[in-house]
Amino acid sequence: MTLLLALACTGADEEPLVVDATLTYREPVEGELVFASEPIEVPPYTDQQICTMLPYTGETVGVMAGDFYQHPDWGHHLLIMSSNADEDDYPDGYSWDCTESANLPMAELEPILFANNTELGDEGLYELVLPEGFGVKLESGDRLMLQSHHINSTADTLLLNDAAFLEVLPEAEVDTWAAPWAHTDSGLEVPANSEHTIEIDCAFEEDVYLLSVTGHLHEWGTAISVDHLPADGGDTMRLYEISEWDPVFRDAPPIDEYPVDTFQVKAGDTFRTTCSWYNDTPETLGFPTEMCASVGMAYPTVLPIICDVD
Repeated sequence: MTLLLALACTGADEEPLVVDATLTYREPVEGELVFASEPIEVPPYTDQQICTMLPYTGETVGVMAGDFYQHPDWGHHLLIMSSNADEDDYPDGYSWDCTESANLPMAELEPILFANNTELGDEGLYELVLPEGFGVKLESGDRLMLQSHHINSTADTLLLNDAAFLEVLPEAEVDTWAAPWAHTDSGLEVPANSEHTIEIDCAFEEDVYLLSVTGHLHEWGTAISVDHLPADGGDTMRLYEISEWDPVFRDAPPIDEYPVDTFQVKAGDTFRTTCSWYNDTPETLGFPTEMCASVGMAYPTVLPIICDVD
């Protein structure tokens, strides 16, 4: 249940209210892993990302499903990333403002999961389910970074919280290891007061099967597509297209899913992601204010497949 309680009210021209918009989560089931943020203050009219470094000390497991909770009005995304960042610089339990990409140790980060079979519920619940016997590897000693992205469009400070509930399989019960794939350009620049389009070409280095393909833009996006260019010179195939981007897709985009063993990409095959925007602001838009990405889940692979053309 979402609580909206005014914690401070001292007069018409005093400080803005602090509004408690935290969620009350369900109880975890036996064996479920929970990674949660402490309550986060998001100032008025702020687009804010807070990162928290969390350790995993259990046995090696395969993550097979997950519930991701964020406020349905103010949550943008909740990501879990594997991190090799220096523990002296980013100790366990450390939280910091990572809104600016310069404040992220990007070279030491890899995604753990991208939602597959995703739905956004009334209480901000995203659900992830992988096929039976599939798992994303989580090993004892892994250090994880929880990235909480919120957008506060109100005149009050909001108190928000996020949580990821992960259902896991013992390592011996995982038949197939899966991992995320992502193609993006973290150096993109969308000029002020203009229409703009870019293409991102990324080649796969190994044969893999895909479980899903989805696109990601923000509020200024107008269209996105993903084309498959086979390495053997075969015909280009349009995999994914949204010709009229709706800003609601920022948080819950359409996802194209593929049954097990039906869509294989070969080593050398290229995906071309084409993104278009209309920037009606007087400022150049860059990452992460705007984004251009195609993402999904792939197998058999333990390691994420990441291409950033920047």
